[in-house]
Amino acid sequence: MSRINLIPGVRYYSNVIAYNYAGAHTTSTSDGFIVDHVDPSSGIVYDGLGILDLEYQNSTDFVAAHWHGFIDTESGVLSYHWCVGGTTHVHRIYANTECSVLPWTNVGLHTSASKNLSIEISQGMTIYSKVYAIDSVGRRSSINVSDGIIIDITPPIPEKFIHASEILGNNTSFENTGGDDVDFENVSSTDICMVSKSYHPLLWIPSEITCMAVVSSDINLAKDGRSFLFIRGNVHQELDQVRAGYLYKVSFFSSHLPITDSVGASKEGFVQVDDAKHVFLIYTKPYRHDGHGLGNSREKISWHAHTFYFKATNDHANITIGSMDMTTGIFLDDLSVQEVNLTTGATSGHVLGHVVYLHEWSSIHGSWSFTDLESPVVDYTWAIGYAEGGTQIQPFRSAGLMNFAFNNNVTLVHNTYIYVTAIATNAAGLRGVSYSDPILVDLTPPDIKYVNDGAGTDEDAWELNEVIANWAVEDPESGILLCDWAIGYQPGGNDLLPYTEVTSTTAYKEFPYSVLIGYTIYTTLKCENKAGLSSVMSSNGVKISNLPPTATSAVVQTLPLSLTEYSPRDSYQGVNDRIRLKWTGFDDNIGVERYKVFYRDDGISELMFFADVQDVLYAHFTKMALTEGSHNFSVQAINKLFKRSNKATSYTITDMSSPVVDATKTLTINWLNKQIVVSWDSIFTSNNDIFYEVSSGSTLGGVNIIQWQETNQTSITFGIPASVAAITGLPVYVTVTAISVGGFSASKTGTFKLP
Repeated sequence: MSRINLIPGVRYYSNVIAYNYAGAHTTSTSDGFIVDHVDPSSGIVYDGLGILDLEYQNSTDFVAAHWHGFIDTESGVLSYHWCVGGTTHVHRIYANTECSVLPWTNVGLHTSASKNLSIEISQGMTIYSKVYAIDSVGRRSSINVSDGIIIDITPPIPEKFIHASEILGNNTSFENTGGDDVDFENVSSTDICMVSKSYHPLLWIPSEITCMAVVSSDINLAKDGRSFLFIRGNVHQELDQVRAGYLYKVSFFSSHLPITDSVGASKEGFVQVDDAKHVFLIYTKPYRHDGHGLGNSREKISWHAHTFYFKATNDHANITIGSMDMTTGIFLDDLSVQEVNLTTGATSGHVLGHVVYLHEWSSIHGSWSFTDLESPVVDYTWAIGYAEGGTQIQPFRSAGLMNFAFNNNVTLVHNTYIYVTAIATNAAGLRGVSYSDPILVDLTPPDIKYVNDGAGTDEDAWELNEVIANWAVEDPESGILLCDWAIGYQPGGNDLLPYTEVTSTTAYKEFPYSVLIGYTIYTTLKCENKAGLSSVMSSNGVKISNLPPTATSAVVQTLPLSLTEYSPRDSYQGVNDRIRLKWTGFDDNIGVERYKVFYRDDGISELMFFADVQDVLYAHFTKMALTEGSHNFSVQAINKLFKRSNKATSYTITDMSSPVVDATKTLTINWLNKQIVVSWDSIFTSNNDIFYEVSSGSTLGGVNIIQWQETNQTSITFGIPASVAAITGLPVYVTVTAISVGGFSASKTGTFKLP
């Protein structure tokens, strides 16, 4: 039959009726047919087996694909044809389609297929699966092509970090402010939310609610320089020196505040570069919850090292750092951003690892990098053990796509070696393994044997206007990484020289005398070993001066000596075989070490040493032969540099003579107005001044009226005390003793009776 208009998609049936001659008939019906003149609809083709579309595979002799969505609503799909090529090229003549890897293969009604090849596909090649469907009437769908799968049979290759020496950023040690800073001793009592912007670090921009101030200290507290940042909140700075696509290392140090009544023992901070944000934890404060004593047995500040990595996406980056909360805040110092170059040429050291150890608490930090030109890395895992690939300390843990990780819940054994192992898994399922070099666990800081002032043995003073120091330090386990030295007016101080790296065991620095004279100068050495632990030691101080001792305020005295019970007058003495001196007031910037005493007129002297704590000094010379008359005695101070002061001089007159008594004359005694008047003019004579001592009593030698009354006049008037009855006829005995300036005496006695 022809010229019949049949509708596509409608099922038609053929009916046949058979009649016999008797008129009976039978009807038979076909199973029907559908008119189909529409090609099957094409679907979606995925690479690989399973439910996902694979982008990479690690086999060169195996191909696989799966598909769905091929539909033919009229006659239905009869079979699928599949081939694999190295391009996406298809041809209208299906046999001419590029199928260089696997030719067209009829896979029936299977919606997935795989095939082992007799040839090998080249590494890095992208292959494409191509599928079309044929329906029951022989019509073919269009050829659909997968998005391709890359052949990768090489695992990720480890790369070694090469850190650039240049530190990016500005004022990253927080040394520069608007003009003010908070002294460390006042940190606990300072509200940093109330300070002006002059306390803020220059070139850092705070967020709206941030409170911050730069803290300074003249002793060894800052991790770098003399200042560090005290912050509650966060600050940021733009880095315009970064390069897109490059890896950068961000490292810095943080610490708790020294506020002992702070509520939280653990603090958190964060560092963020553009959209990459990392939170860091500060170890429990050293004066709380660690079972090792009170805070005063610990450092005032315990710096914690932190290291993070990020990859720049632009030629500039915004770095933000701060605390996670606004309660007590944290300290920050010595932030550095370094460009990291990567190389695959090195044969070792691809994984960097280091140990942080503080107050019996330790953590292990690892960082790594892998490259894969064909398929990307989809996961990193890392482990810690006592051998390459070992997991005794930490089993393998996923770090996601981060190329660094740390474990702060480990217990380490001193002087052992550990290894960090990193495994990178690429999208093809292949794994690359890399190991760190042996990492020595060194839990002890460097041993500083001594810090001496001077170029050799320790000196207490010198004249040159330079500070010289030498030291000995060792670390038998990990070795010394670096040493810094500083000079200040107190142990640990850096008033004169901030901490400066030094590579030798001797160093010197010149200064003007104006900052040296009058002070004790201390040299401080701070050394860090390769395990990150530090030791600090200061010298016992040195005094520097080019000036001699001063005698401006010096006073020298001769102490009077006598052979009698009477003391000589000032500047006189009544002995000629000894002398006693007293002096004080010599001053020197570096300290007087000795005195030179000139005790004879011919310049003979004696060097004498005294304890530093004595302010008033004495010297007693015997077996001398002093002549009558005046003698000079001088003292000269000599400091530790043998510089001599001017002489301070005292004189004394030796007088061994006694007053002469005129035996022909008597005391004149009168009773006037109920008082006794005694005179002795011209009875006593002497070449020097005379002073007198008068006693009187009612008996010979008695003193019940007056006793030892001194005068330098030749007469005296006194009354009768109430204890003595002034009756007529009362005998009154008077004794006048004349005493010379040397303490020698002569007496005259007189008597009379009261009228």
